[in-house]
Amino acid sequence: MKYAAASSVICCLCIAGPVVAQTAQDGFYTNGYAELGYFVSGGNDSTLGYSEATIGYVDARSGFGADFGVDALITKDDDKAAIYGALTYQSSFGKVSFGVPRAALDGYFASVPTVGGMVPFKISVFGATKRSYVTSAYLLADDDVPLGLRYDGSFGATKVGASYQRFDDLDVYNLAANHQFGPTMVMGGLEHVTDATVSETRYFLGVETRVGPVSAGLFYSGNFDFSDDAAVEAYAKYRPLEQLELAATALALDTGSGSDTLFGLSADYSFSQGAYVQAGVADDFATGTDTAYNLALGLRF
Repeated sequence: MKYAAASSVICCLCIAGPVVAQTAQDGFYTNGYAELGYFVSGGNDSTLGYSEATIGYVDARSGFGADFGVDALITKDDDKAAIYGALTYQSSFGKVSFGVPRAALDGYFASVPTVGGMVPFKISVFGATKRSYVTSAYLLADDDVPLGLRYDGSFGATKVGASYQRFDDLDVYNLAANHQFGPTMVMGGLEHVTDATVSETRYFLGVETRVGPVSAGLFYSGNFDFSDDAAVEAYAKYRPLEQLELAATALALDTGSGSDTLFGLSADYSFSQGAYVQAGVADDFATGTDTAYNLALGLRF
């Protein structure tokens, strides 16, 4: 698994540069990022690599194409990779993907920041408040490949996504949308997971608005079917320079058996050709809890 994960990340990074240059001519496109981070918490430190990358192609005449994607986590002790691939068809009605597409939910909440900008929080229970169950379980657990289909469409200022995936003997349905009202964006979605004995639904709702270089938002997620899990995230982002974004986040999480509130600050500076450096700090200010620090170098494409 270590070789597969590392190879996937390296391939995406190597291909990303030429693909961007060819986008307008050949129908190639790419999006995502890869970063190497140094994380310190509780006197323990770790180095990890993380990537979310998608490379695709669409034929402008027929509308047919394909996507290839990888989420990869590389640590000292273990490496994990989730591989996605789908045949696609695009028309004025939208884009349909067949095979192993990404869950629709995640892409519609992309503007909501991670606490402290830290990968360990993004892939933990704190990050699961705005990610599909499929995304987290496929990367972190040795579960089945999530076969299914996905639809994405744009209708004026409204973007809509839906997906169905058969995953680890579960049927997982995603529905998400966002709508732009001038400087304000409203986000919403739901995820329904079911099998012969389980029927569980998660709900998501958020709003973000921008005033000059400052944007602020509020995001809620909840699950009322079993344990009454709920999370509320308030955040603000400030861009004093085009290359620099500062973010402050507060995330309150109630798992039914306990609650916690995590606060974070981060700074992200972008260089040319997609390179960036990011630093963050996070703490819940509970007695005996250690502050977490993070420094990362990465590439967006």
